[in-house]
Amino acid sequence: LTHGDSITIESDTYNIYTTSTGSAAPFVNTGTTYRKGLGFFGSLAQLYNNTYDWNWGSATHFAVTAWLQRPISTSTYKGFIDLGSTGAGSSRLMIKVRNDDIWVYGYATGVDIDTMQFLNVFGDVPVGEWCQFTFVLPKDNTTPPTLFINGVSKTLSNHDADGVAFSDFQNGLDVGSQSSVSMASGLQDLAFWNTDLNSSDATELYNMGSWMDIRSHSKASHITDWWLLGEESNI
Repeated sequence: LTHGDSITIESDTYNIYTTSTGSAAPFVNTGTTYRKGLGFFGSLAQLYNNTYDWNWGSATHFAVTAWLQRPISTSTYKGFIDLGSTGAGSSRLMIKVRNDDIWVYGYATGVDIDTMQFLNVFGDVPVGEWCQFTFVLPKDNTTPPTLFINGVSKTLSNHDADGVAFSDFQNGLDVGSQSSVSMASGLQDLAFWNTDLNSSDATELYNMGSWMDIRSHSKASHITDWWLLGEESNI
């Protein structure tokens, strides 16, 4: 078996991944739906660099959704979303994984205005299994953010917002790395939304663990950006 091969054992499909050096990487998908995601394995994937802007405009919330392959637990912060910059007139949002926790850092015009921490979010999701990730950031930065994994709400353990609202996210979008700290994992169906996504919306996206075309989601009209990231021939 080599990279990209799959085997089926008693109706469960296992996908084989290897690193660039050819050594085995402990990522398998134990679901019946095979997801062809963008694999990082220590590499930085820049969707947009110094060209992508996300404007709050009339949006009341900013939401990020994706199918994320659960990474190995490690005490080192591993970034997988880095949006915007700390420059004048811009906000920055960084989403990182550390151990089994999700950390979200927010900056507005260079000032650290918020640290959001969700502990033990992956639960019994095995390392390497795909899970549906939904994060919602309220525009006013005073209402607590929400996080759902596989449609299940996760407890917000820390939120030190000072009431300073975010401005536009300008000057870039990096995926798979933040400040050169990469995450060995996979990502699929990354999307940004300009509306609130609640528990029912997250459950709809999870779709009982089966991939769905999010353009058929009940709030699809609020999708501002969508990257398939490896599904078929599209990115």
